[in-house]
Amino acid sequence: MPRRRLAVALLVDRASSLVIDQLRRGLGASDEDVARIPPHLTLVPPQQVPTPTVPDVWEEVRLAARRVDGPVDLDLGPIGTFAPRTPTIHLVVAPDPALDVLAEAGNVPALARSGRFGFVPHVTLRPDADEARIRASSDALEDFRMVARARRLWLMQFQPTAGLRGRWEPVGDVSLGPARERTVGSATLEIATSVTRGPSALALMREALDRDDLGVAPPLLVHPDGRARVIAARVGPHVVGVAEVSWHEGVGLLHYLYVGPGHRGEGIGRALVRETIDLMASHWALRLDARVTPDLPPALLEAYGFAPADPGTWRITLAN
Repeated sequence: MPRRRLAVALLVDRASSLVIDQLRRGLGASDEDVARIPPHLTLVPPQQVPTPTVPDVWEEVRLAARRVDGPVDLDLGPIGTFAPRTPTIHLVVAPDPALDVLAEAGNVPALARSGRFGFVPHVTLRPDADEARIRASSDALEDFRMVARARRLWLMQFQPTAGLRGRWEPVGDVSLGPARERTVGSATLEIATSVTRGPSALALMREALDRDDLGVAPPLLVHPDGRARVIAARVGPHVVGVAEVSWHEGVGLLHYLYVGPGHRGEGIGRALVRETIDLMASHWALRLDARVTPDLPPALLEAYGFAPADPGTWRITLAN
């Protein structure tokens, strides 16, 4: 049976990532090393998981993110090491009950293992170093402190590449904290905004994404502060609708909106558009455009509140 190597992690905000990557390079990491995985705090270490179980693992990880109140601020520093057991150079992470909750909840049965060592939160700068470098970095950075914010819980997978070491890529991400909800008729929708297409959303989209007439979906960015988002609507455990949007210089672009056949006519599409408008407004976009595709014909765009801007583009103006 095919297997995938998975881990659960918190990725830090963009500004903190830039600082941490500078530290990594200063400690001898190459650009290839830095590109393999962004700065992170591992909650569940890598495990081999049967490929058919990945959607179930994702659902458990998604629910784990709901067990904390919201984003987590990580107090980082000073420099630490696990030498001589493992010659790391890392940033110590101050204890935080939220991290223990996430580590415990994220350690789902498919990823559980009886490790030799307990959970010690840290952000790795260099996974292996000689004694001299460890000592020098500890001396030079003994007073280093910073605060990094983690907004999302990530399920990551190892992806072999042409290089010798491969790289880590996301399976899915979920915002930390309670679910957001919208009421549509008699149903309550759980709304989740993410940076990547998680397995649940992708399962709903797969048939359409494999069609040649879909149109161009945006390249979704790995970094948690990327400028493309997936908005998924759930009823109970099931994703019933998905929208994808990107934005640049005050202009949002709705690339894709799909509602499952069993839930059309229930107002889910309008709820996704409303959520997209709210997201664009929060990023100071002045308008939301949608290009006409077989999946977003003019009649549907008009029903969602768009007006024609030119023959191929419909628009909702957000501000004057």
